[in-house]
Amino acid sequence: MGLFGFGKKKEENTLACACQCGCPTAATDPAEVEKETSYTGDGTLSIKVLGAGCASCHTLLENTKEAVLRMGLNADVEYVTDMAQIAGYGVMSIPALVVNEKVITMGKVLKATEVEQLLNKLGVVQPAAPSCCTCGGTCKPESASASILILGPGCKNCKTLEENTRVALDMIGNTTFTIGHVTDFAEIAQYGIMSTPGLVVDGKVVSYGKVLKPEDIATILKKVQG
Repeated sequence: MGLFGFGKKKEENTLACACQCGCPTAATDPAEVEKETSYTGDGTLSIKVLGAGCASCHTLLENTKEAVLRMGLNADVEYVTDMAQIAGYGVMSIPALVVNEKVITMGKVLKATEVEQLLNKLGVVQPAAPSCCTCGGTCKPESASASILILGPGCKNCKTLEENTRVALDMIGNTTFTIGHVTDFAEIAQYGIMSTPGLVVDGKVVSYGKVLKPEDIATILKKVQG
């Protein structure tokens, strides 16, 4: 009998998954979670994706990472799958997005652009674009101390272009050029390219969106040398 609460079945606290995939989301009782500070000592922003390893959770994780890269933020995106820790945030559905220990969305698979919009509403802004001493920020970034720059996020094509550039330098017997790699999206954007990898020689974009062969790069460098 249920009088005075005797014989009642204990209710279980469960999480709902946005992908409806039937993945294991049964949560334990909410546990005390040690809260982190909003920012780490070096100013890094705290961003977490809460999920159970489902497709929707992974999609939000990747979209969040993309948004962070596109905004040029110094942020670590952590993937939290421990159900006790997730329960500590009080979320009822996953995936969820947490910024500076505050849940800002749950049960939604946000696109990268939507994550950017939320971060902007929270006042999270990308670093100011580098400027030079006299131009007021209109010239190319001063990270271009290297005479050859590879612009790209570090993907396979970017690495191949860098390798081909080194081969090209050996082909023409040039030892004066130096090679640098720019991965910061805010800095890459200043060169006005629409796709990567990009190749910059002496501050001028000579190619983008292509993986040039060593011989093609050698031809370009010879023209630059005059």
